[in-house]
Amino acid sequence: MKIVNPNQTTHNIKFIPREYTGQSLNVMLFDESLNKYYPNIPNISNTIDGITNLDFDFDFLEGYKYQLTISNADNTILFRGKIFATNKDVQELKQSDGEYIYYE
Repeated sequence: MKIVNPNQTTHNIKFIPREYTGQSLNVMLFDESLNKYYPNIPNISNTIDGITNLDFDFDFLEGYKYQLTISNADNTILFRGKIFATNKDVQELKQSDGEYIYYE
């Protein structure tokens, strides 16, 4: 699971793709709370030492969870994951039964 700060507009996600194609990436988000798709999010990516850095702009909502799908121009899925939007420090989060709770 990737964590993003909803107070920021520009986000960076690092991941290891299933394969390296050198093609441009298609980024799609699905908001699990609003049941809404956001296809073709503009992005900039580069791969260094097998790790892809993905930069994109998106207005995440605090406490919402999103599904992330990254594919290449041939629609081959390179990465799937979840995103959790919070402005809390990652050190304060604990996963319990599929939900995230905060240490007080």
